[in-house]
Amino acid sequence: MATRKAIAALAAVLMLAVLGVVWHTNGWRVPSTGAPAGADAAAARKTIAVLPFANVGDDKANEFLTDGVTDELIELLSRVQGLRVAGRDSSFYFKGKQVPMPEVARQLGVSYLVGGSVRRDGARVRIGAQLLNAADGAVLWSRSFDREFKDVLAAQAEIALGIAGSLTKSLDSSASFGVRSTNNPEAWAAFLEAKRLPEGPQRISAYERVLALDPQFARVHAALAEEALGMAFRGELTKAVASQRMVKHLEDALRIDPRSDHVHGLLGASARIINDLEALRRHARRALEVNPGGSAGHGWTAELKLLDGDISGALTGFKQSAEQLPLVVWARNHYAEALRFANQPALALQEVEKTLALDPNYVPALAEKARNLLMLGRRNEALGLAREHNLHNLLIRFGTLDDQAALLQRMDLTSHIAAWQQFALGRPDAVVEHLAAEHTDDIQARNRVLFDSEYDPVRQLPAFKAWLAKNKLSEAHERAQAWRAANPVRPQ
Repeated sequence: MATRKAIAALAAVLMLAVLGVVWHTNGWRVPSTGAPAGADAAAARKTIAVLPFANVGDDKANEFLTDGVTDELIELLSRVQGLRVAGRDSSFYFKGKQVPMPEVARQLGVSYLVGGSVRRDGARVRIGAQLLNAADGAVLWSRSFDREFKDVLAAQAEIALGIAGSLTKSLDSSASFGVRSTNNPEAWAAFLEAKRLPEGPQRISAYERVLALDPQFARVHAALAEEALGMAFRGELTKAVASQRMVKHLEDALRIDPRSDHVHGLLGASARIINDLEALRRHARRALEVNPGGSAGHGWTAELKLLDGDISGALTGFKQSAEQLPLVVWARNHYAEALRFANQPALALQEVEKTLALDPNYVPALAEKARNLLMLGRRNEALGLAREHNLHNLLIRFGTLDDQAALLQRMDLTSHIAAWQQFALGRPDAVVEHLAAEHTDDIQARNRVLFDSEYDPVRQLPAFKAWLAKNKLSEAHERAQAWRAANPVRPQ
């Protein structure tokens, strides 16, 4: 109980970070600084990352507390108009790593860095933070306080406002923090503890207890929607039920915080899993309206462009999404895949190498690398990679007779690979049957069928054409194939 109270006290500091600001209908706003009319242009160039605060001391149980402080600062600063803030996944890539500051800034694509530490010693806590110019390491703002928990609220408020104030002085005077997370310190502390739990029923129950403390905590509604999405992918909920749960929580979140592009992105996911294209288009547009530079809107827009057979338009969206999430492996790999669909395997391979530099064991990137090597005529390298990492789908399609014979003896293959196995045995319609059974209501799987060279052997089958027609993909498929024919792979 003492730990909960201590966490709640420190969490309340972040809630008080909005002290001294003026309430407008759109949220908490920084007081006017008399910024010149041309400040918008300068603001557009402001890029910042909040690096994980350090937990100083021997008590590792406080680790989630320092992470929570970092999360809240990212959340607040992300709402400042004209300021681009590196996402949590990208910032936390550097947790525990000793990387020179200029290199951190280069990889994140930012000009400013925020760092800090939290040290708890019994009833006392020391909190410090710095705002740094990444180019030369100059300290633009720095404060540190050593207080009892009961006195730390005002100190942390000064720290949070100092960071924001140093940034917003050069921004337009209308820069906004948006809606607060919660005014309830106990709810914030409980939220931090809930996030530490493994996904599933235990974490869901913990989030529901947080909502009992503060029903207006928008981030908890979003977190519960993410839990429902995970249950759908694990087969613990039907997609229809999961989508209904997601929409309920996300609509509650939007009533509290209508400017959250993350929530609109999750609404896109709720539409995607039930194959509601119109809703997905609507949520993608709204995510871009709320945050034109955010990854959610660009990512879903790119997926929809693929589904329309528009690879050129899709490339733009996937690239922008990857730029917003430079150290997130799936975002980079999606961009690499789109480059392959666009018959640019050399460029795709460059992106794959960036992905594998982040995670050498990321299987989707290893498979993507092998596919691009095949397109570049480097067959032996591709098959060697496939054998090393058990990329069975590539081996059943492109391997030697020995590779294929070995796979024909296996009984533990996925349904996708089993379908191509049946194709190799002389049943070409097996691939189309698999599409109809597994991917008719899967938007992201269907759009890849339009471009992926894997499906070239079945494109002329009557059953494949019937599948396209049934799913209203015939015109998009024609556009995709016309683009591929007009833009063949360039010889290296």
